Parts: sequence; C-alpha cells; structure tokens
Amino acid sequence: MKSHNPALELQGTSATSALVVGSIALFTDMLVVGLAVPVLPLLPSVLDAGPAATGVLFASYAVAMVMATFAAGRAVDRYGPRSPLLVGLVGLAAATLLFAVGGPYWLLLVARFCQGIAGGMSWVASLSLIAATTPMDRRGQAMGTALSTITLGVLVGPVLAGFMVEHLSTASPSCSRPAWPAWTGCCASSWSRTPHA
Repeated sequence: MKSHNPALELQGTSATSALVVGSIALFTDMLVVGLAVPVLPLLPSVLDAGPAATGVLFASYAVAMVMATFAAGRAVDRYGPRSPLLVGLVGLAAATLLFAVGGPYWLLLVARFCQGIAGGMSWVASLSLIAATTPMDRRGQAMGTALSTITLGVLVGPVLAGFMVEHLSTASPSCSRPAWPAWTGCCASSWSRTPHA
C-alpha cells in the first residue's frame, strides 16, 4: 500500500493561487459567522432561551474551533491542506444549512458547534496551504494579507446581515449563509483539480 505524501499535492501550486484560495476560505468563514450576529438574538428559540443561552450559542463556535484545530493540524500533516480545506468548506455549508433550517435551541447549538469544527478545519488548512507554498521572504506579507480577510469578513458580515434584516426579512441572512461556503468550496474544488504552472 502506498503512503500519501502531502508535499506531492502542492507541487506546481503557485503562492498566488494558494493565497487567493486560502484568503477566500478565511473570509467566507468569518462572513458566515458575522451574518449570524444581528440575527441570533431575534430568533424565537434564542429569545426564549434567554441572554445566557445566547452567549453560549455565540461561544460554542469558538469552543468547537479550538477543539477542532488540533485534529485539523494532524489531518493537514497527514493528507496535505487541500482535502481538509474542502472538508471544512463542505462541512461549513452543511452546518450553516442546518442552522438556517432553525428550530429548537439545541439544534441551533449543534449547528453552531459544527460550524466551529468546520471553521477550525478550513482555517488550519488555509494557513498551512499559504505557508507551504509561499517563499520565506514573502511569507509574512502573505500571512498578513490572509489574516486581513478574516477581519474583512467580520466587518462585512454583520453589516450585510443588518441590511438584509431591515430591507428583506429576519430569515434572509440565514437563507443566504449556506451559499457562501458552498460557492467557496466549488471554487476550491475546481482549483484543486487544475494543474498549476
């Protein structure tokens, strides 16, 4: 049985394409998180659960992400960054769809926790991909660019969600959220099948 060499899958991958794909994945994750900020306190099941439960719902994403990063690191070391990145994005789309369905508080909590696990996977994979393909003399700049897209996602998400709630409906941000990671996953998937010069 042949052992998988993660370094082989990165051969021919340009630093620029890795930076673009990784940055889009990081932006998408935080955009999806940010889209929930104005909506969560308005959901009936969250209102009924109370302020403390709302805080737990917000925090569950971060708790799950911290827990997932250790396993994500091992997966990236074993399989390379591409597969874990795609798994993270598909998982984020599925968890976000589950969240959009709504329902009781416990289901929202499970969906939010799954979003954190998927986010941990895509964060580690994205940053590993950028680090592995960028020369040392440009690595700091590339990491700075990638990390700035995280902040951009945090900035854009709540504003976009607030606009959608005000002009469309309370459900509109939740309905649109699964599309973002699904689109990013399609982009990353097609990129991973394309040979890079």
